[in-house]
Amino acid sequence: MGLPPRRRERRLEAFVAASDLPKSPGHPFYTALNRLLAANHFDSFVEKLCAPNYAEAFRVDRAFRLVSSSAFCLWATLRVSSRTA
Repeated sequence: MGLPPRRRERRLEAFVAASDLPKSPGHPFYTALNRLLAANHFDSFVEKLCAPNYAEAFRVDRAFRLVSSSAFCLWATLRVSSRTA
């Protein structure tokens, strides 16, 4: 004699839109830091400082190298920190 057929339960959808998530107030330190940097026009200072290093049209291969090297540095840092923990 075989087993009876399994009843399939209806699963709830696991997707949640980012707009449906609650917004956290953020850490007070970073809120104050962002306010301080904005008051002193830090963004425009850094843009002017870095402007000579960028062409008129930002090259995609430069962006890819920047992102990939950043990802590698993060991976290496996490790997070392997991070994020392």
